Amino acid sequence: MIKAIVVEDEFYARKSIAKIINESSLEVRVCKEMESAEDAIDFLTLNHDIQLVLSDIEMAGMDGLGLARYVYTNIPNVYVILITGHEKFEYAREAIKYSVKDYIIKPVFKSNLISPLQKVTEKIEDERKASARLKLKAQDDVYKQYITMKTLEENEDLQKQIIPEFLTRKADEFQVLIFQTECRKEIENFDAMIKSKIYSCRMTGFFSRINNEYIYILFLIDARDDQKLISLQISDFINYLYVCHSHNVTAGLSRIYQNNRDLYKAYKESIYSINQRLIDGWNKLYLFNRMPEKRNIVEKKWEFRIMDELCTGDHMSVMKDIHHTFDEIIDSGGSVQNLYEVVISLLKIISDFENRMDIETDASNGDSKLSFSRRYDLYGFNRILDLEKWIDETVTYVCKGSRKTKEMNSGIIEDILNYINRNYYRDITLRELAESKYFMNYSYLSRLFSKKTGKTFSKYLIDYRLEKSKVLLENRHLKIGQVAMEVGYNDVSHYIHTFRKNFKMTPEQYRESVSKEL
Repeated sequence: MIKAIVVEDEFYARKSIAKIINESSLEVRVCKEMESAEDAIDFLTLNHDIQLVLSDIEMAGMDGLGLARYVYTNIPNVYVILITGHEKFEYAREAIKYSVKDYIIKPVFKSNLISPLQKVTEKIEDERKASARLKLKAQDDVYKQYITMKTLEENEDLQKQIIPEFLTRKADEFQVLIFQTECRKEIENFDAMIKSKIYSCRMTGFFSRINNEYIYILFLIDARDDQKLISLQISDFINYLYVCHSHNVTAGLSRIYQNNRDLYKAYKESIYSINQRLIDGWNKLYLFNRMPEKRNIVEKKWEFRIMDELCTGDHMSVMKDIHHTFDEIIDSGGSVQNLYEVVISLLKIISDFENRMDIETDASNGDSKLSFSRRYDLYGFNRILDLEKWIDETVTYVCKGSRKTKEMNSGIIEDILNYINRNYYRDITLRELAESKYFMNYSYLSRLFSKKTGKTFSKYLIDYRLEKSKVLLENRHLKIGQVAMEVGYNDVSHYIHTFRKNFKMTPEQYRESVSKEL
């Protein structure tokens, strides 16, 4: 049952709205009626189970828009429907700003109240189900390690399970600290070691397998006093890991925030800062600074020269230009932002060249997505040599242009098959690989894949996931839902339906048949 409050300074209007709602067949009940926004805020502060607020706009004291602003800022999981006697554009514009879910014009009758109310209740129910699914996924430590920071920021239920201290210390300022080892693996007793070495602030964190990184939230009592000491302790910890445990480590630290809704923003800042290792090396702590103003690292004549070298297939000259440009950035003490701008410029040139030269290009697929669309795409590389190697492989392929050989095509498909082998449980598509990894026309790559494997990409991926699930089903300790999620199915019923369609039996029936054979 959804609990709602009605805020209306007119007595009879307030009673009428509550009566219509409580006598309806909807799963909504008005548990409190109030005549002012101030009373509503006091009530919401003490009652955290309210999911819906219906409020008049024009009231004495704080108006309904002020109440909507408060809810949006402090309890964004509560839905708001506003009621007004005047259809003003200014009201609608403000309401949109504060994520108000609907807007009802007085007088309020059953005919114009029930419909928007039903839409809101359906949204609340959908969110409840989605939250329940996420909670199920997070019950196992394995699933916790694959939850994104964006999802974690938006879902308090997950925060309670993974970083509970983040909710209990809302009054504190915080920073996000990321550690990553060059081997990209977990370090034994890392959590105990970091908490013994960085002792000037409280912290909570976990290991994420998405980027194979340690993510910690540091809680600051007095940020101005703590900053130098915290940075010193982090640097000492990095040195300890390198000297005593032979681990190459880098760390990135965000700016200071107080609003919990800035968790993902702080996380991204940590990634941006840690990317500076490509220029200045490992075993250091990098603090986030605002991105420097754009410098003209890449001139037009450089772009024209690269295009000419691609057109003539001069792979060596392209790489010589790239290496020289990277050296200039390093020697001039440039930032990773400068490096990012060079890579973006190069990939745009490559994309333009492919569109110009590839006779297979589909007109409907003219918009070519570029890899490195975000600064943290550089996060995938440990050192600048790794980035140069990736660029070298890309340029090698592009320079061959129309001379693509059967061996190269076969190599690409083998690479894709290996990619599926490593990432079958993720949400992957051939279009994404074509556009962001191989810089090929999607239709052309799809034909190559089908010709090599005898299956479409989606069919191959489905069959691969199902074969993997058959192996997991032999372990009777794993529930069917766990098996489904382990091989990339978020919807268990869809997994069961697909399994039955392919093998003429349900996963449970397959498990029983294997048990009988044993």
